[in-house]
Amino acid sequence: MAEMLKEIQKQLDGDALELFCVILWCLWFERNRIVHGEHTREPHHIADYAKSFLQEFWNKVRKVLRGSFLKPRMACRWQAPRSGHLKLNVDASVRTGEGQISIRGVIRDHWGVVVAAFSKTLVGKLLVDDAKTLVVREGVSFSVQNELYPSVVKSNSLSTI
Repeated sequence: MAEMLKEIQKQLDGDALELFCVILWCLWFERNRIVHGEHTREPHHIADYAKSFLQEFWNKVRKVLRGSFLKPRMACRWQAPRSGHLKLNVDASVRTGEGQISIRGVIRDHWGVVVAAFSKTLVGKLLVDDAKTLVVREGVSFSVQNELYPSVVKSNSLSTI
């Protein structure tokens, strides 16, 4: 399955890959309709819905970004580690009002295949930079506990790494 997905990713450009993923998501939705005895749509309606869903999504993204200080990211892709190596990507978010910290990470091989992942919600109050530091520590600890040793650790926090 992983090999098939890698091959599909190689064959499709960004827009076609997005559409392919949305169609898969729609097919899963249709499958759930069948399981629950609901009426399903014709295949051409599913494809039309997937296209309109993507178009509406990108229109809303552009609308949000228009006039904003944010710039849309240009083809930012995951960068693989060297062949035979693992990469740990981590992120954290803080909900100050609720006293919640969410941390998550994923370890991938040089093909981009997910080897392991973690996600935790912690109770407490931390500054964002402190949470970003905590997730690096938790990610490395998770890696060692699972006998995985990534050669690259990536975070979107410039002050942490």
